[in-house]
Amino acid sequence: MGYPAAGLLFFLFGFTAVFAVVPASASDYSLSAGGGIDFPAGGLWGDTGAGFKPSPAVKVSVEKTLDKLLSYGLDSSLSMSHENRKLPDLKIKIFSLVPYLKAFYSRNGRSYYGFTGVGLYQWAQTSFRSAGVSRSSASGTSPGLLLGGGVSYPFWRGSTASFEARWNHVFNMRGGNFSLDSADNLGFMFVVGSRL
Repeated sequence: MGYPAAGLLFFLFGFTAVFAVVPASASDYSLSAGGGIDFPAGGLWGDTGAGFKPSPAVKVSVEKTLDKLLSYGLDSSLSMSHENRKLPDLKIKIFSLVPYLKAFYSRNGRSYYGFTGVGLYQWAQTSFRSAGVSRSSASGTSPGLLLGGGVSYPFWRGSTASFEARWNHVFNMRGGNFSLDSADNLGFMFVVGSRL
């Protein structure tokens, strides 16, 4: 199964789970799923000449509300395929699993929020050819940082729709075939959520 197909299934599972829940009463737990695009930013990773292209991205998260201002949860996201601008065979996908803390403020039916967390990022690189030499595939795991925010609106059947900006920082993306040191992604997503 290719990266786009796997990412689509990942998103559809989360999206279907959101709408499979009919909120008969308010709950402290919520589930959300979203999709958008991740833009490489800074360094060799984000270089417009020799770096990597933007990738479709999806996420699923589960969250528990603590009070009127705070919640915490677990965010799982996937950047499906960052293609290198000079070597089309070289593609990288990034999967993350990040516990986070969120602060939010609600007014006039809208909710404004920000979140941050530290978690694990797993990257996988396809095999490719460079200067006539074949390079094998590789993968690795690194700690990383998630920082973001957004605004949510009432949507359908008690659900919410959000527009979200996300910054993911992977501390170490080094493999046997290349070294990018750290890597940053700036992402924008449309997210649908519902209480469980």
